[in-house]
Amino acid sequence: MHTLGQFSLLRRYFYITVGITLMVVGFYYFIMPASMVIGGVSGVGVLFSELFDIKVSYVVFALNLVLLGLGWLMLGRKSFIRSIYGSLLFPAILFIFETFSPPLAMPHDFLLYVTFGGFFLGLGFGIVIRFGGTSGGTDIPIKILHRLLDLPLSLSIYLVDGIIILSGIVVFYSESGISLGLYAILTTVIAGKVSDFMVAGWNT
Repeated sequence: MHTLGQFSLLRRYFYITVGITLMVVGFYYFIMPASMVIGGVSGVGVLFSELFDIKVSYVVFALNLVLLGLGWLMLGRKSFIRSIYGSLLFPAILFIFETFSPPLAMPHDFLLYVTFGGFFLGLGFGIVIRFGGTSGGTDIPIKILHRLLDLPLSLSIYLVDGIIILSGIVVFYSESGISLGLYAILTTVIAGKVSDFMVAGWNT
C-alpha cells in the first residue's frame, strides 16, 4: 500500500474530493429518496429535513460548523484542521446536487437503495480515509467519547450512530415501523465492508 508521504498534497485533496463526491452520490440518489436515517450528520439531516421541510445540506452544514467548533475546543487545533475540509465540502457538494440534479428515475425499491447507497457511501469513505482525510461530522463526537470516557472506538461509533438510527425509527415509526431502521443498519454494514476493502484490501 502506498504511504501517505508518497502523495503530493494536491493529489491527496483531489482524491479526498472524489471520495466525498461519491459519498454524496450514494446519499443523495439512494439514501434520501428512501428517507433512511443512517448514522452520521447526514442521517440527522434527513431527520430534520422530514420534520421541518428544509434542505438536508443546510442541516448538515450547520451541524458540521457546530461540531467543528466542538472539535477545536475538545480535540485541539490539529484535529480541527484535519476535519474542516471534509466537513464543509460534503454539504457544499450536497447543496449542488439538491439544487441542480433531479432524483434518479427508478422504482421505490429498498433493495436498490440499500445496496447502491451502501456501496457508494463505503467506496467514497474508503477513498477519503485511504488518502488521509476525514468526512467530518460525527467523527468528532465519536473521538470525544473515545477520549473522555476511554471507550473503545468501535463502541463510540455504535453509540453515536445507534442513537441517530434509533431516533429515525422513533420519528418514522407510525409510517414504517422499524423497517427503515433495519434498512439503515443494512446500508451501514454494506458501507463498512466496502470501505474496509478500499482501505485494507481483500485481507481485511
